[in-house]
Amino acid sequence: MLISFPKDSPQYGQWNTGAGLKGEPVGGQPPQGAMPSVTDFNYQAKYQAAYQSLLWSIPAVAIYRLRGAAHDTIKGDDTTILVWNHTATPRLEAITANSSIPYITAYSDLQKGPLVVEVPPASQAGQLYGQVVDAWQLTIADIGLGGMDDGKGGKYLFTPPGYTGQIPQGYIHVASPNYRIGFALRSVVMANKTQADAVDYAHKLRVYYLKDATNPPKQKFIAPDEQVFPSLPFYDERAFDDIYKIFSVEPVRAQDKVMMDCYRKLG
Repeated sequence: MLISFPKDSPQYGQWNTGAGLKGEPVGGQPPQGAMPSVTDFNYQAKYQAAYQSLLWSIPAVAIYRLRGAAHDTIKGDDTTILVWNHTATPRLEAITANSSIPYITAYSDLQKGPLVVEVPPASQAGQLYGQVVDAWQLTIADIGLGGMDDGKGGKYLFTPPGYTGQIPQGYIHVASPNYRIGFALRSVVMANKTQADAVDYAHKLRVYYLKDATNPPKQKFIAPDEQVFPSLPFYDERAFDDIYKIFSVEPVRAQDKVMMDCYRKLG
């Protein structure tokens, strides 16, 4: 506690901790009769650690829930592309979703190996733009006219953390800092074209693992327009289940160590 001195005191304008001053207990002990604001400091410390670490993890949890909706509810897999035929309705339950342009998404796992995303070139027939993000929703590759392919299209190759394999020629290589990645693209309605044309153009996308590059499987598309897409984060105990499933897989960055220590203390 800080003590201010009276104006008529020679010490006026100075500050002291108060320990040992007249009327203050020796050793900085609380005044007689004082009551702590928290009765269980151990519980309060754990509560604050849980609360702050949950806030910190929201970007990672949010995209993990998007992946969960795509795989568990819509029944896609790591190479399935979701293409909405129409702009979003309330059935698309997602953080920051908008209703201006239909979404195109996929959620993949590089634990299975390097992943190829084939992007068609921009033309009068159509144009794609968007981004690929890591497990923290940080952009690792822009796609389209403002992206690494400059609108010319091409084969993006996403490799997992620590990958040391050879990168084949002809690929746009992106080294991912995380195993689970996702992309969110939009298909632009070109001049004299319709929304249906833009959706058809989106079906030129391909996603498959590099091990299948010599004979890629038939591309699987799902249109989730009529289904509820429940991807909002949980705000109860289930949030910590998601956090465990994320960080038991993803590499821990240097800047994450303080918060990861909070999780260690929470068990």
